[in-house]
Amino acid sequence: VGVSYILITLVSLCWGMVGSFMPSRAFDYEPTKIPDRLVLGNYQKVWKEFYVIVAKAHKTYWLEGLFFNAFIYSLGCSCVSVLVCSLTAYIAAQYNFKFSAILCGAVLFAMSFPVIGTMVGELAILKFLNLHDTLVGVLMLKAHFLGTYFFVFYATFKNVPKSYAEAARMDGAGHASILFKIYYPIAFNAILTVVLLYFIQYWNDYQTPLIFLPSMPTVSYGLFLYNNRGGAEAPFTTHKLAASILVLLPVLIVFLIFQKRLIGKISLSGGVKE
Repeated sequence: VGVSYILITLVSLCWGMVGSFMPSRAFDYEPTKIPDRLVLGNYQKVWKEFYVIVAKAHKTYWLEGLFFNAFIYSLGCSCVSVLVCSLTAYIAAQYNFKFSAILCGAVLFAMSFPVIGTMVGELAILKFLNLHDTLVGVLMLKAHFLGTYFFVFYATFKNVPKSYAEAARMDGAGHASILFKIYYPIAFNAILTVVLLYFIQYWNDYQTPLIFLPSMPTVSYGLFLYNNRGGAEAPFTTHKLAASILVLLPVLIVFLIFQKRLIGKISLSGGVKE
């Protein structure tokens, strides 16, 4: 099953990349045929016509601006999500009190019975706080610990020997020093991996900017609008493929750069001072 999934994904990706370089008419008639020649006109057209108009701010965001917004949105949401999730998991894993079990139970409950229809309430709260259409408001929505990654961090911190913290306390280290100088460096691979996974998730998210951040459109939001244009501005399939490949490239580059980190293992090397 895994091999079949990988093959289907690779074939679809290669077909999309080849199709993005094909002449529009040739692709419409024979979409599965290997083209005799490849053209760059599709990408040139997308670069000129890929934009989002923000009427409220009387501003037009072109492709480079949409990429910048997407990077800020994705990185900011990823860091906030990982920080809150890892801090909560650290508290639950290292401090033995009844509330730790309540935290784990709440996460399990949220995963087993997902709450549906919260977007209306979240939108109302942000408008009440005058944080709608602001990056701060969106970051507040992402500052939660519910989800699978809570247990990833929980297991990571739980497996760290408590003798590390005890030795640090004997040397005069406080709670913050123990967390940021011992536990976070040990869990660095896990933290970086989750940040990358969150980054990819938020990079592909267009619904949140569409509803909660309309004045800061991202490139995925722009791709949604571009692919759904109608009338004379409706793009051909080859143009849609070219736009999709352009949006995919940053994520692909990030994956290629950090692929060793994504498959890396957490190392508990080191020793305890005696």
